[in-house]
Amino acid sequence: MATEYKEMVRVKNYQFVSGRDLKGIIIPATALMDVSVDGGIERVIADGAGQMDAMVKALNQTTPFRVDPPYIIRLTSNSVTGGSNGEIVVRMEVSHKGRTYYGKGRSIDQTEATMYAYVEALNKILMRARQKK
Repeated sequence: MATEYKEMVRVKNYQFVSGRDLKGIIIPATALMDVSVDGGIERVIADGAGQMDAMVKALNQTTPFRVDPPYIIRLTSNSVTGGSNGEIVVRMEVSHKGRTYYGKGRSIDQTEATMYAYVEALNKILMRARQKK
């Protein structure tokens, strides 16, 4: 049976940028996000090796995770509908303080589905931490 959790972290707005310039030089991926943490809004920005890396680094800058950020152990993605606009389901395992948490996200965009899965795992981490208090 799935555990019910309160959504304490929620992405309000986001923008991911990456690519190559006209000379073929890679432009570093950047994530700019407005994240609600317990009702307050934090604006975070991070660069990464790719959009997913930048997104994870940005979310790890939010208040609860600055000191001891979680990290992704395993990530899988599967297409659940056909076509060029088909939906993708991302499942991931995230490690934090010796425990494993699971997240799942669904979207027509790979990075967005990954973001939803990571945010679900972050919320489970926070829920567990607050239950221990």
